[in-house]
Amino acid sequence: MPVKVLYISITLPSRTLTFVAREICELESLGVEIPTVSMNRPPRETLDSDSARISDRTLYLDSISWLEKLLGAIATLAKKPARFWRTLRLGLSIRDLGGPMDVARILYHFFEACYLHDRLAGTGIQHIHCHLLSGPTTLGMFLASLLGIPFSFTIHGSQVYRAPIALGTKLEHASFIASVTDFHRRYVVSKYGASYNSKFTTVRAGLSLERYPAVDRSQRRPGPARILSVGRLVELKGHHHLIRACGLLQQRGVDFACSIVGEGPEEPALSGLIAELGLRDRVTLVGARTQDQLPPFYENADLFALACTKDRDGAMDGLPVVLMEAMASCLPVVASDFVGIPELVASEQHGLLVDPADTPSLADALQRLIASPELRLAMGSKGRQRVIDAFDVKISARTLFDRFNRAADSTSN
Repeated sequence: MPVKVLYISITLPSRTLTFVAREICELESLGVEIPTVSMNRPPRETLDSDSARISDRTLYLDSISWLEKLLGAIATLAKKPARFWRTLRLGLSIRDLGGPMDVARILYHFFEACYLHDRLAGTGIQHIHCHLLSGPTTLGMFLASLLGIPFSFTIHGSQVYRAPIALGTKLEHASFIASVTDFHRRYVVSKYGASYNSKFTTVRAGLSLERYPAVDRSQRRPGPARILSVGRLVELKGHHHLIRACGLLQQRGVDFACSIVGEGPEEPALSGLIAELGLRDRVTLVGARTQDQLPPFYENADLFALACTKDRDGAMDGLPVVLMEAMASCLPVVASDFVGIPELVASEQHGLLVDPADTPSLADALQRLIASPELRLAMGSKGRQRVIDAFDVKISARTLFDRFNRAADSTSN
């Protein structure tokens, strides 16, 4: 009988967490039944075709009133008083909190979990899996306690480095932890203890390769070399370093055009930097695009660049999925030798890695690839094979499928 796993995320589907939707679709193709809960509803216009199907069946907590959540808590207390008090004690026992606001969040997620318990109890859910360490995993931990089933969560992105709420408690109570990079696992184990190492499973943020077919660039059309970057316009993506590197390329007389796809709070600053460096004819901020709209950008580019760095608050990317998308499209990549990126990109094989925030080295790497179409073709071909071998969503979904079934079997026994 197929296992039934409740997925909880912060915004589902999400333009910036596209692999979560892919993961769900692939698991469902393996026979897993996956109801979905999201803390926030995404704007409809940001969704691609696969994401829209998930959105149509997702329960959105931001549309549930405080009164409904309170009534759900009262109902849970009446029906399952022992589990209600046990779970509340779990929440009140958490010590790794940052202050009163964190305490308020913990209590709020407890009431949300009670509402979900009242709504979902008896529906046959055997396991809960959460994406993002903050609210979704707090909510999932409480709901698992109320339902008496195991839960797990995936570590990705920057939250693990910025005092994540109750991470020690979540590590203790989770049946397993999925990490999109080995770097994240090593970091958490070094900080919270080697005893948690056995709970970790590396689960890559995989691609649906049919969406990103191989692109033949052997007959390139004339014109400037086309550099592409994709990512939110936030400090940790390092777009300001890429723009400054483009300024150096222009000073050196290199013929290029650079397109940056994404939106975010750094847009005014980046636009100002482009104007300051006289790059308006060279560098374009394209704006946001859905997953359905991205493949043509990869197809029309000659190389891909992403200059990830640590932002002023200490946030860092883990392993950006856009690098996988670019490599699947046979693009050589220039990226930062940083966090989990070397687990995907081997420098001199699939592209070139440079130190974070090293603008001259970034410009040198871009110039080297621009000057050598042959090197771009060779690296692009190897990069696609690397994604096929280790970053296909079918591989990551199978790993999760096995873990979910093991967790469900251990509970039933």
